[in-house]
Amino acid sequence: MEDPHSPDLFGKPIEWLLNTIVDQYTDPDLLNWQIERPPTFTARMLESIKDIFIKHKGKTAFVVSHGDPTAFAMWQLLNPGQPLPSLRELQKESGRVPYLEKGEAWRILFDDKGNVIDHEHIANPSK
Repeated sequence: MEDPHSPDLFGKPIEWLLNTIVDQYTDPDLLNWQIERPPTFTARMLESIKDIFIKHKGKTAFVVSHGDPTAFAMWQLLNPGQPLPSLRELQKESGRVPYLEKGEAWRILFDDKGNVIDHEHIANPSK
């Protein structure tokens, strides 16, 4: 999957982002920055997942991306038609949609129409 398009964050230290910014998608100081917002990249992720589902129906496929896009896409798959939460709300919803850590994955089973009928969070076995 393609990363969110956020050229104004390129080159910024991760420490700055984690320690200074509460939520890079909604922080008022960053609203004029070129940062792709969750509704846009989530729609793109879901479109790609739908395309993969159609092309590989009945088969096993792997989709790889980064934490934020994966978390938002998974939340939307499990909550169709609901508005997206903020990043911080999403990260706090550990019981409903765990935010994947490095080396973790989701196993998702779709029905013939592309609806999620089963899912499992697969934790990193080395932790």
